[in-house]
Amino acid sequence: MEEFYVKYPIGVQDFEKLITEGYVYVDKTAILYRMVKTGNCCFLSRPRRFGKSLTLSTLKAYFEGKRDLFKGLAMERLEKDWKKHPVFLISFARFEKRSPQSMEDLLAYHLRQWEEEYGVKEISNNFENRFAALIKKAYDVTGQKVVVLVDEYDSALVTSLESPELHDHIKSLLKPFYTVLKDLDQYIQFALLTGITRFSKMTIFSGLNNLKDLSLDPAYSEICGITPTELEENFPEGIKRLGETYGLDHAETLQKLKAYYDGYHFTKNSADIYNPFSILYALDSKNLSNYWFSTGIPSFLVERMKSRDLDLEKYMNQTATETILQEADSAYSSDTAILFQAGFLTIKEYNQRKNEYQLGIPNREVREGMSRLFMEKFLNPDRQRDHNFINDLIDAIEEGEPERFMTLMKAFFAGVPYDLSKGDKEVYFQNSFYILSNLIGLRVEAERHTSQGSIDLMLSTPDYIYLFEFKLNKKPEVALAQINSKDYALAWETRGRKVFKIGASFSSRTRRLSSWIIESY
Repeated sequence: MEEFYVKYPIGVQDFEKLITEGYVYVDKTAILYRMVKTGNCCFLSRPRRFGKSLTLSTLKAYFEGKRDLFKGLAMERLEKDWKKHPVFLISFARFEKRSPQSMEDLLAYHLRQWEEEYGVKEISNNFENRFAALIKKAYDVTGQKVVVLVDEYDSALVTSLESPELHDHIKSLLKPFYTVLKDLDQYIQFALLTGITRFSKMTIFSGLNNLKDLSLDPAYSEICGITPTELEENFPEGIKRLGETYGLDHAETLQKLKAYYDGYHFTKNSADIYNPFSILYALDSKNLSNYWFSTGIPSFLVERMKSRDLDLEKYMNQTATETILQEADSAYSSDTAILFQAGFLTIKEYNQRKNEYQLGIPNREVREGMSRLFMEKFLNPDRQRDHNFINDLIDAIEEGEPERFMTLMKAFFAGVPYDLSKGDKEVYFQNSFYILSNLIGLRVEAERHTSQGSIDLMLSTPDYIYLFEFKLNKKPEVALAQINSKDYALAWETRGRKVFKIGASFSSRTRRLSSWIIESY
């Protein structure tokens, strides 16, 4: 197939358009068939731009009986009894934070369209009563049970987090609206709500106690995103063309794509999942870059980060129970659940005995994106765009010049704006080193454990090991003495690489790197 004829569905969220206009479609209909046959009222959480809207559009086409659209797909083979149901699809993605009236206008817009379609007169200003009347009327008119699909149910809730009055007003509208799904269960064939976060403690779903959460169910681990098998089966031409651009063979190209965009696991024992948004962009443009992260991190998450002490290593490596991941509430929960649900952390391992998940950064795109975010919001936003400075840092480490590296870092801290610096905390400086080293692609570990304790920071190259110990308002000799007294370097004595031990001192008064001392062997 010539590249010209490959149509990548970038930004295409309508299933009918995707099929009729010849875009590449990764067949998820077997999973959808299982969902509609085994569930009644379901909820699915996945990160933004992972295909939730397309999933709902596909279900809409299925429940509307559009069999021709599923030709050649698993659904055509599995479904024997195609029926046309009335479908109510509502999207909150269009909500804009303006006033309490915004949500009322959005609900009224959808209800008015459906009322016109089924010949229902507006009975009151009460949204849940109008919704209930619509469901009953649609059932009476068609003789078929109703399907309700809600896209980005939490968009308005997240958008309004920084406006408590507006936020409470939206909750007061949505809770009774969703309760209709339970009260009229006998008229409803199927319902699916999708979003990123789950606002359980906010009582949005308290009246909807028949809601089945599929988010951590292994049966639905592959419902959004692209598996390695799906990547190779559906995009052979794109993989080939990308490899040609970089001078890579097939295996090497897959390895690059995996490093950049793979690594998501939404359930225990899940197959690897690629970020579909980034994969499509990379194959279409024949360029490996950060696409998904650059679409914008939620502002409320940045504000939460600003209100806490900076600790990127803690953000990047966390443990959590299933309860924390399932019952999260964006306003009150820990950052762990929010970062997981938003796609910045993913499941790395599952401990069955403890029923505990080890979380971490999924791939290179997110790691670099998180590092750049911390650099811009908390450190030195100008330096991240200074390529000469970054190249000098890399050269200093790779060429075994720690004195040069530390001099550059001193200049870096001198340029951090006062209002961004948290120079009264030792962890700020430790994480600044970590973030910058991570951002420029160095192999870095924070709090590297040894038999005697934890090294603040370790950088490594094929030829050199750099061990850092940081102290606030203490002489660098104190930091170096800790490295030596606890034999932090012992593990690398026989590994053939030169080891540099660096004790560094920071000043809370100047909020800068003040002095350092280096030993090597």
